[in-house]
Amino acid sequence: MVDKEVLALRTKQQQQGIDLLRGMLAELEHPEYCGGIILLILRYASEIMERAIIFDVRGQQLVGLGQFGLETEHGSADDIVRKLRIQVEENSFFDRVLSARKARCGSLGDLDSERYLKTFLGHDEGEVFVAPLVNDDTVVALLYGDRLFNNKAWRSIEAFEVFLSQAGLALEQALQGKSAG
Repeated sequence: MVDKEVLALRTKQQQQGIDLLRGMLAELEHPEYCGGIILLILRYASEIMERAIIFDVRGQQLVGLGQFGLETEHGSADDIVRKLRIQVEENSFFDRVLSARKARCGSLGDLDSERYLKTFLGHDEGEVFVAPLVNDDTVVALLYGDRLFNNKAWRSIEAFEVFLSQAGLALEQALQGKSAG
């Protein structure tokens, strides 16, 4: 009896994850501007983690674009994140994600860029999720998230990665349209 209940619960959770992915992909088809795409990414991320930052990738520098879940005593968290600049160091967690163009879960290390972000966030040493948004084999943005919701995050990460692959294409198209207009 217990096995059937567990299986039913898992099936329901998987279906909810698929339904969320379908809904977000449908919304991604008609974003009005790149800010809308960023908001969609952050909204989806909020389903599986407590806080996140999206970075624009400019060569070896990460520039904050948006966030959710961050708290600050010194002004708007959005304004502070937009001023955030992180230099990507060789062999850092960020460098490994950028080089592989694949999401990673793990812990930030002790390189300067990683310590800087830990200090900025008041990081509590838990697992982090860092994922690239890729278009034409180029990483156009990077999502950092932490404080994953353990029981549902790991089942939802793969669906979120699918969404991010599509969001990377849409974001690059929006950015190109913005610079052309």
